[in-house]
Amino acid sequence: MGFPYWTDIAYVLAILPAVQLLDRAARWARVTTWGVAAAASLVMFAQVAWPVIPFDAKADPTTLMHGWSDVAARLTELRSSCGDCFVFSHRYQDSASVSFYLDPAIPLTRLTGRHDQYSIWRDDRALGGRNAIYFCDDHHYQPPNEAFPFARCDVAGTLPIVYRGRLLRTVSFWRCDDYR
Repeated sequence: MGFPYWTDIAYVLAILPAVQLLDRAARWARVTTWGVAAAASLVMFAQVAWPVIPFDAKADPTTLMHGWSDVAARLTELRSSCGDCFVFSHRYQDSASVSFYLDPAIPLTRLTGRHDQYSIWRDDRALGGRNAIYFCDDHHYQPPNEAFPFARCDVAGTLPIVYRGRLLRTVSFWRCDDYR
């Protein structure tokens, strides 16, 4: 699944040839094009701060812009009671988003069968036998018990992510013992 903001850089690059085309177009076409582009951009970026379009939280991609500092704070708190454990999720996007707020000294990865940057960075032998903190949200809920090679995983709580009085998602946490 792609997100609408992934293509933003393409829009910026498309402006260069569009400017040349607009230079030859009639005045009403230039004004209409720039007006529609400005309105669409404003709505898209305003959606992040003040929901303009009343999407359901699971359907609104801008909800992913909020709450990661809170998730990182909870992960840091949970990790303080488990010693030298690592942190992981089952989604690249979640691990990447929380990495901006998590202490870089805390090992963070993503565990699934798919190949990505985390699978390149991760040293499974070094993680062997270690404990971990797992997190996922209710939009992509996957309990760790069946999916990941740990001796056991126990629920460690939830964290509701609320922005401007609106529940965006609920993040769940587990303590997992003995990575195999």
